[in-house]
Amino acid sequence: MSFNAAAAFSILATVFAAGVARLPALERRPMHADEAILADMTGTLRKSHSWRYDASDFHGVMLPVLGAAVPGPLTETALRLVPAVAGVILAAFATATAGLPAGLLIALSPAMVYWSRFYIPEMLLALLTAVWLYALRGRDQWDWRITGLLAGGMLAAKETAMLAFLAAATAWFLVKRPRPPARSLALLGAAVLACGALVFTSGLRDWSQVGRMPSALLSRAGGAGHAHPFWFYFSVLRWELLAIPLAALAWRRDRFLAAYALVLGALYCVIPYKTPWCSVQFWWPVLILAGGTPKFACPLAAAFAAVSFFTSFLHPASPVNPYVYAQTLPEALEIPRRLASLAGRGETIQFFTRQNLWPLPWYLRAHPQQEWRRDVDFAAQPAPVIVLTPELEPKLAEWLYERRPPGQRDLYMRALEEPVFLRPGVEVRIYCLASAMR
Repeated sequence: MSFNAAAAFSILATVFAAGVARLPALERRPMHADEAILADMTGTLRKSHSWRYDASDFHGVMLPVLGAAVPGPLTETALRLVPAVAGVILAAFATATAGLPAGLLIALSPAMVYWSRFYIPEMLLALLTAVWLYALRGRDQWDWRITGLLAGGMLAAKETAMLAFLAAATAWFLVKRPRPPARSLALLGAAVLACGALVFTSGLRDWSQVGRMPSALLSRAGGAGHAHPFWFYFSVLRWELLAIPLAALAWRRDRFLAAYALVLGALYCVIPYKTPWCSVQFWWPVLILAGGTPKFACPLAAAFAAVSFFTSFLHPASPVNPYVYAQTLPEALEIPRRLASLAGRGETIQFFTRQNLWPLPWYLRAHPQQEWRRDVDFAAQPAPVIVLTPELEPKLAEWLYERRPPGQRDLYMRALEEPVFLRPGVEVRIYCLASAMR
């Protein structure tokens, strides 16, 4: 990697383009459920300075650690700044190692921009993977222990780094690269195991999660509520698929990266579990390859910029936007606002639902009195404010007006006049004591 005036200008141009696309108005979109869960874990980490890994639900510790290190309150902007900056650095790294067209494609890709503005670990994993693959192929320049630590960092970002390891090993074999010395592989493996052990045992405190990982990963790979057909990612990347023929034209420029992208993309397509942001992991190498044909890559980057601008101003749950997935609706923010009004003096709020109501816990994190149950509890004392989803409304009526003793059947009224949906298909209803309505 040689730096001269032209290279420095190219990197600065990429950083500017990536920053303009990623950094403004990070608070505009409501928190997604996955973002809110990670944000809640970040707040816990900041307060307790400890981390508890859960193999069945959680990703690595790197994003919460970096999020907790951001100074000031944990706002949407502060949290999303971490993946946004990672996306900017990834674009700059692509420019430094593969040229300005490749960097601009990553800087302006609608998918890369969209998922850089979410508090999820995809962009951190993509950045670490890009540096790791560069280090892996530069064995004469990089210490294998450093390469191993980078791989460990990938695991610390997200467990799906294991798919990247498998794809890299397969690509290495397919392009017939020379086999690394056994000592180098041992150093790499030791570093990966050390980092993985620290992450998956919560700092060597809880080894039980290691035993749970195989079944948890198999369950997640099987779908776990997110099963989609093999062509799902093509529908997500519909506006960007022109990069594929450009990458095919330039594959000889970097046969290893081409094989890596092909193998990893196939793995993600075959596994039933699919979420749109997973496409980031095999899409960034496609964009780098596409940058190998500057004659077509630069006009494509300009088209990417127009699409990114267009999608950034769409309604956050617009069906026209292919990157939207179980997105929190802007009107859902009326729910925490109304609850703050009804329970403003610290009254208890009861939640009865079988649905996933994140990000509500995040938006209500300052309210101290919350009771969450997956069903109406007939033995409980009704709280002044009750939140539930429609499937439990008949049980709520039975509890309040049939099961309660005479003289204790208080009148509850709906606090939301119009139906309010947290996200498409998930309606939330609020009931409040008639005497407390104001």
